[in-house]
Amino acid sequence: MTFTLGVRDSIMIAHSFHGESFGPAQKMHGATYTVDCEFEASELVKDVNWVVDIGEASKVLAEVLAQYNYQNLDEIESLKGQNTTTEFMCLQIHHDVADKFRGRFSGFLKVRSNRLDSFRNFPSSLLIGMTMSLEVRPQQSLQEAFANTGSVIVLAGSLFKIEGYTF
Repeated sequence: MTFTLGVRDSIMIAHSFHGESFGPAQKMHGATYTVDCEFEASELVKDVNWVVDIGEASKVLAEVLAQYNYQNLDEIESLKGQNTTTEFMCLQIHHDVADKFRGRFSGFLKVRSNRLDSFRNFPSSLLIGMTMSLEVRPQQSLQEAFANTGSVIVLAGSLFKIEGYTF
């Protein structure tokens, strides 16, 4: 049996991309992300009967997102030189949340980042998302974990899912 606890928060950012393939997105533009974090475990924590403390999960996600909220991502030192695509930011947020829970949670951590954009050529908005799933193992470094991640799957146009099983 699998148990899951999820928390959600959102951020508003500004950024630009580098490279001709990004077309007009090379110019400064804004985005709003809704971020979902899911903690999965095969059993509940003994005596408290939870996957993870929901208050702690909400607090950690808020702390992680606060460093990006209302910021120009191009000006954040750790992100300089990166194309901060939705997929990249989902991976970055996953790293940040996982770091804060290292040694305090055993199971799978999934992060989904949804970005809603309007395009002139589409009558409705396009939803872009990504899920990052990695098993949390306290002895492994992030570099070791991501060297062993799974594959990228394009699910439907701009919906991406990445799954890996070591962390």
